[in-house]
Amino acid sequence: MSLSVTIVTPHRKVVHKLSVDELIMPSEAGEVTILPGHTPFLTALGVGVIRTLSQDERIHFLVSYGFAEVRDDQVLILGEDIEPASQIDLERAQKAKAEVEEKILNKVLGEIEYANYLKRLQAEQKRIEVAKQSIGPSSKKKK
Repeated sequence: MSLSVTIVTPHRKVVHKLSVDELIMPSEAGEVTILPGHTPFLTALGVGVIRTLSQDERIHFLVSYGFAEVRDDQVLILGEDIEPASQIDLERAQKAKAEVEEKILNKVLGEIEYANYLKRLQAEQKRIEVAKQSIGPSSKKKK
């Protein structure tokens, strides 16, 4: 028995019906592990790494906010921004974070603008962490 995982953003389908044995995702309340037979579940996602495991393969994705629904061994993840961890470039991520920080200099932000700034900064910081960890899409499980 396995889970069928579909991951999409407003701009593209990241994966469609990926068969996995286990899924770990960053809900806003903390990490959640989903196994086959999981009770129906709906959650908001924060910034973090979605980890899928199937036999000897692990695939990781960086997610920046969204929602996930689990029903009948099917998981649908809708994210604002989701990318395979293997495609994250450390240098590009560091430049993006610097650009976000630079935009805030010498500006007075309202409450909503500040919340959006913090959200973007958190996503860029997580992108750098993931790039530094060099998580590959098909790294083998350690036995």
